[in-house]
Amino acid sequence: MRIEDDAPEWVSVAADGQLVAEPNRDVAPGVYPINVITDNGERGTILVEVAAPVSDADRVTAEYKESFVQAGRTNSSRRPVATIDRDGVKYAKQPLPAGTTFSVSTANGTVDPETGVVTVNAPLSMAAGETIVVGVDIRYPDGTTEKVTAQFVVDAAEQSEFYHPAYKEGLGAQAGRTVVVPVLEDSVPEDGQYELFPQDRDDDWDVSIDPETGAVTATAPEEGAKDISVPVTVLYSDGTTSDREETDPETGERKKVPTVFAHISAVEGPTLATDSTSGADYGTPFFDADGNIRIFPNGSLPQGATFQQDGLTALPVEVDPNTGAITIKVPQDAPAGANFDIPLKITLPDGSVQEIRVPVATKSEAADQVVAWRPIKVTESGTPTQVKPTAAPAGATYALAASFDTPGWQASVDPVSGAIIVNRVGTDEDPQAALVPVVVTFADGSQRVVEVPATAVRGTAALTEVDYPRATINAGQSATLRPSVSHGTFSLVKTVPGLRTVIDPSTGELTITSFDSTVPGLREIPVQVTFADSSHLVTSARVEVKTTSGADTYTEGIKLDDVTVIGRPETTSRYTLPVPPHAADRAFSLGEFSVPGWNVTLDEVNGVLEVQVPAGTRGVRQAIPLNVAFADGTVGTFNAVVEVDNAGVAEGSSQSSAGSSTPSPWVWALAVLGLLGTVCKVLYDNREQVLQFLAGWM
Repeated sequence: MRIEDDAPEWVSVAADGQLVAEPNRDVAPGVYPINVITDNGERGTILVEVAAPVSDADRVTAEYKESFVQAGRTNSSRRPVATIDRDGVKYAKQPLPAGTTFSVSTANGTVDPETGVVTVNAPLSMAAGETIVVGVDIRYPDGTTEKVTAQFVVDAAEQSEFYHPAYKEGLGAQAGRTVVVPVLEDSVPEDGQYELFPQDRDDDWDVSIDPETGAVTATAPEEGAKDISVPVTVLYSDGTTSDREETDPETGERKKVPTVFAHISAVEGPTLATDSTSGADYGTPFFDADGNIRIFPNGSLPQGATFQQDGLTALPVEVDPNTGAITIKVPQDAPAGANFDIPLKITLPDGSVQEIRVPVATKSEAADQVVAWRPIKVTESGTPTQVKPTAAPAGATYALAASFDTPGWQASVDPVSGAIIVNRVGTDEDPQAALVPVVVTFADGSQRVVEVPATAVRGTAALTEVDYPRATINAGQSATLRPSVSHGTFSLVKTVPGLRTVIDPSTGELTITSFDSTVPGLREIPVQVTFADSSHLVTSARVEVKTTSGADTYTEGIKLDDVTVIGRPETTSRYTLPVPPHAADRAFSLGEFSVPGWNVTLDEVNGVLEVQVPAGTRGVRQAIPLNVAFADGTVGTFNAVVEVDNAGVAEGSSQSSAGSSTPSPWVWALAVLGLLGTVCKVLYDNREQVLQFLAGWM
């Protein structure tokens, strides 16, 4: 079969005799008659229907592959690719049709109108992982359009571009003296390293740098000191540095030049000592776990200051020559409330000396208040554990002691609530247990260090809860507590003041005995439980100790009666106050009392009350409020009632008593006997008249 000459050029006959129609996109839609002649000479007509072409936008799907750009830098995407549909067959990763053009629909990027390559500039402030999305409008050759997006993922900026290290300005040193210039913390990352930029120097300054902190230490020459600028190289964790590369104009070679400098002045004027007096001050003393008194300096002193004791003291004293920390060894027989001073000599780096005296007292509120935490269990998975105090004095604040340095352990303390957060982050080589030292600051400013045991548990210990029931006993009584489990070996972690504790290692049965003198309050008794797989944990038994009478505090359990003092105008009455059981040292103090003309004083050491009644006072009862402090920290109140009779007293007279000023029964008895004796003598001397009177009366 063949086609007549008037047929369209897009029609042909295949080798097998089939008619093939391949109209291009410019052929108008419609029905085309095609005249054909067969091999035997027969003529015929074949109708070919041409449909409207599919638009480029319908058959072509364009996309951009995800691209990356570093913060502070510019980068471009790859060319877009297309998935093209030809007669139901999809061809992926194809170039877009020739003649396709591109434009951006957003302002955060640009696009090449012919290739479709998108270019963006990522701001330096963008964080790693953020994205930049650029909208692109595509126009195909047939005029149809499509909207697509090109996405860029932001990589972290180079640290050398993000950080701008700077040193503190305005520091300097006198001739022969040393100065330390710190780097400003906000201008560098925490993991930065530091080194001096190599240079030839002829200024005679002795300069060094701390590779971890970046602090520059410089000692000025004895003569001819001039201002200097010390170049420093900062090494960042991403491998970049603070140095900049530039071309040497003489050699044409690339070389590194510093961009960070510590500027140090040669100072003429006052010595460092004149600016250091504010640092020669000490904080409030506190008691550590061994009963020693610890004191640390406040403020700041020049680096290199040294400390030494400069005289005798009432108790043994140790002074750290580098830090100035003071430790006073307090013996068990030390007098309570003893006050003394520690003479110190502080030598500053420039050779000048300060002499100060640090006041110390052997007794404070920290010695009597009860504060405790239950033992802390931490799993080896690295999950932090929080424990709040089981007994917390009102007004106390808390802090983690600076001495905590157990390898593989982390701890923090909430300053208000006292909650401890502990986490074990170490390896198997690090300790499985730690003591967390908490500095407790009481309302009166005194301090005490409480060590809270923390244990990393595994195996059976990690899956087992061991509890003891809570017990309440009176002072002088005993209680026996049994744990919630019995499979394990039990042992006591430490002794608890005021209690005698005995534990059965096989069953965990715990016998607790308090003494008659045990101060009321809550006690935590830590117990270690070791299981068959060698895992162990620390739990605690909680015991509430009351007074011998069952009161919660000494104040509730002891009745305080008012006392009576006999007073007379213009007379000083002295009265020794009766001391109730369990009273604290210096138990008594005056309450609020302000009555015109009355003069009231209290000898708090000896407990002697002195009352001077104003002139002209007659027939009154005046109450004077008094406070009494007990060993458990509670305070009770009672009154000393001054009774003023109607009798007068010669000016300047006084009276005193060792107890109540009310006359005793023996005085009254002697007075009555004296009166009877006087009556009998009068009757005897006038016996004749009396007999006559009786005879006449009868």
